[in-house]
Amino acid sequence: MHALIFAVATVVASQVLAAPGHQQAGEPSESEILALAERDVARANMPIIEYHQRLGKGDVPPDMLVTLHAARKKACQPAPEPQAWQCEVQMEMTVPNGGFRSSTVLLRIARNGDGWVASRLR
Repeated sequence: MHALIFAVATVVASQVLAAPGHQQAGEPSESEILALAERDVARANMPIIEYHQRLGKGDVPPDMLVTLHAARKKACQPAPEPQAWQCEVQMEMTVPNGGFRSSTVLLRIARNGDGWVASRLR
């Protein structure tokens, strides 16, 4: 009985003493998720920039491009696949003809040879 109480106390103490925001090993950090979001926004803007350049119009007006303001990690859970996570991310951006948008999205984020890749689940 004493061994069981000791074991439970050890588990509880390890959870209480864990640093706030402690991440499970291998989980993508908020800065890695932000880098993914920035890369995706740059990819989304590329056709507009290329079209503008082909027309010889100079710089694209900022209101014609998607602008990322924030990508904040809310929570991540291990996905069924190895080296993959399902993460809730609060996205804030301004989109052409749509204005400012803030929404929580569910992303599947997986590690590959070049780093992290993401796909939207909802």
